[in-house]
Amino acid sequence: MVKPGRLLKFAAVCLGVVVKKFPEYSSKYSRKDFTQHQLAVLCCLMQKYKRKYRDFVEILEVATKLQEFLGLDKIPHFTTLNKFFLRMKNKVVEVMMQTSAGKCSGDTGVDGTCFDRRHCSRHYSNRAKLRIKSIKSTLHVDVGTQKILDAHNTTTRKHDSKIMLPLVKKTRQRDRIRTTRGDCGYDDQKVRKSLKKMRIRPLIKHREFKPLQRAWNARMNKKEYNRRWMNETANSVVKRKYGDDVSSKKWNNQFKELNLRYFVYNIDVDLREEFSYF
Repeated sequence: MVKPGRLLKFAAVCLGVVVKKFPEYSSKYSRKDFTQHQLAVLCCLMQKYKRKYRDFVEILEVATKLQEFLGLDKIPHFTTLNKFFLRMKNKVVEVMMQTSAGKCSGDTGVDGTCFDRRHCSRHYSNRAKLRIKSIKSTLHVDVGTQKILDAHNTTTRKHDSKIMLPLVKKTRQRDRIRTTRGDCGYDDQKVRKSLKKMRIRPLIKHREFKPLQRAWNARMNKKEYNRRWMNETANSVVKRKYGDDVSSKKWNNQFKELNLRYFVYNIDVDLREEFSYF
């Protein structure tokens, strides 16, 4: 028996999660040309291969094995995929991402990164004096498995210390966390006290203004703290493999697009040993 390729294996794992989160059809009055499961898998594949709607549909026309696997009698129009993506609820995509992360190992880290949301060239932006803020995405990563447990997306200048606690609490409700890491951007005594109340050991660097703070940093277990590189790796892989910008124009769809991207990333992490993805 021939093993399925990367694309079909990815589609199979993705389909297993999507079937549990979406009903087969969006309405009893639907024309039933395509199921929501088929369209959801196609949207995930589009994110995986960094394609626009028109380009992806053209590629799908020659991907006969994928058509057979998904049971597609005909190729959906690119507007069909677009309308399905707009119809998806962000909360459902967020739950898909959390489900794909699996069980937490207990050691986590929090770090933020930014994604570009411009729809014009940088030259035009500078000439027109446009100042378009990027999206700040804070990832809560399991440093044991390198999976993204949860994410917080914002277009505002919200401080890191105000993002960390709600993000950790959401994961804490689902899994047990023993240790969490963060750089000096999360340096806040309220954050440390709150994490200790939840019985989570904080490994957060102090900003060094006084000799006492330098001493606290020197006493920190460097071997455990330096596992933060898993956060940096997750940020880097997501941007290199799936793009460092978003194509949606509205902020709620941009958040949805990023969460779908993180869901795709988690599935790729599951398959990396079998196909040596990274």
